[in-house]
Amino acid sequence: MNILKSIFDIKGKYKELLFGKSVNNYNFPENYNSKHSEMFVKEHFYAEIPEIYLLKYEDVIISNSIIFKGLAYSDKSNFHTLNGSFAKPSLYLKSLFKILFRKKIIIKEGFLASQEWGDNFYHFTLELLPQIAYFSSQYPEVPIIMPLNYKSKNFITGYLSILGISPIFYDIKSVVKIEKLFASEVPRIGNFNKKNILNLKESIEVIALLIKYKPPFRNVYLSRSKANRRKIINESVLISLLEKFGFEIYYAEDLEFSSKIQLFTETKVLISNHGAGLSNIVHLQTGQTIIELKAFNDNYWTFFSLSKLLDHKYYYLFSKSDSSNYRDSNIDVDLEELELLLKEII
Repeated sequence: MNILKSIFDIKGKYKELLFGKSVNNYNFPENYNSKHSEMFVKEHFYAEIPEIYLLKYEDVIISNSIIFKGLAYSDKSNFHTLNGSFAKPSLYLKSLFKILFRKKIIIKEGFLASQEWGDNFYHFTLELLPQIAYFSSQYPEVPIIMPLNYKSKNFITGYLSILGISPIFYDIKSVVKIEKLFASEVPRIGNFNKKNILNLKESIEVIALLIKYKPPFRNVYLSRSKANRRKIINESVLISLLEKFGFEIYYAEDLEFSSKIQLFTETKVLISNHGAGLSNIVHLQTGQTIIELKAFNDNYWTFFSLSKLLDHKYYYLFSKSDSSNYRDSNIDVDLEELELLLKEII
């Protein structure tokens, strides 16, 4: 695929700088223990974040979320590129085949809001939505276009409704022919641009919802018991412990959207196990406390990075898990250790 990229890499008509370079320089988690040093790398504490650009293409076709102009293509607006492209030669050829034989949807102009994991709460909220919110504020007359399957996700339609955005949904089985296409590159996972995230926060809370902030007063436990994976095995006794410390128990799936955002602006201590629900950290007021419950071998520190980016206090608690695959494993929380931590914090 690297050969294809060097020969057929499509160039945008122009690039507009949205947010400049930034440096994220974080201190340790509040309860960092040096015996866990092997779980961290330098990038968890120091990261140089590249510029975020708005790209503009003219007379292009979107097929399988790849942007084409003739044989030339671009996938950087739709795929995470940690080490080159995730778009494989087979996908490239399959996408070309669709262009030749599938129905074409004609759209005059739009901003492409689509990426490989864009229908996931974390990736939509912290990677796609910041770009959508900023673009719509600068180009309110240009529609947002996104795959039809996004329409079934309540968190996507909920956020867009709050921002007053009515997107054009297109069937991914077809191809889209578009005269003027705007897009931005997919950021590296967990490397946040602070100005970008703060702009999203302001667009939703201050501009759209007109939230009147009050001093945070809630201790909140966000349960993943309705998720398909990464649940807490001993959650019933965990909840009993948390209730003794005044925690309110919530299930994100049951909350009305704007009410959920209001809830998190009122939260002073947030506890949850590793998962997309912790993306709601973005709605906490500055200086609050997050406790992330993690599998013993989980070295994925996205929510540590997000917490520190927004000037929160971050604690972690490793737990026994029922699988070596921390991305899917359920955990058994050490309640004695958690109780000691809560006594220190609350």
